[in-house]
Amino acid sequence: MPIAVNMVELYEIIKRIAQSKDLITYEDLSQAYKVETGDDIHRRQWGSWLGQLSGRCTDAGLPPISTVVVSDTDKLPGDGYWGIPGAPPYKDYNAWKVVCDQVYSATWPSILP
Repeated sequence: MPIAVNMVELYEIIKRIAQSKDLITYEDLSQAYKVETGDDIHRRQWGSWLGQLSGRCTDAGLPPISTVVVSDTDKLPGDGYWGIPGAPPYKDYNAWKVVCDQVYSATWPSILP
């Protein structure tokens, strides 16, 4: 049975990355999440959780926070990112950079939106 992801902890991890104007790989996210919660989430299992988290953010008028979670290989978000609300409709580096800048300049609430 899959582990339910603690969305508050996931938000806190990614919020720190966004506030530091940095990126985090799926693998590093898995490691950071394990440190915070003790739960193992494989790097390929983040898609739906990140989509839910970004959906909560865009519903609150914020950019999709999962923009800063990227692949080790091409340093871009995975296939499930493109086309979610607030994200570019297709894999485009320049459009993604614009959304990254929005994420970096956003004022992230102290609690999960």
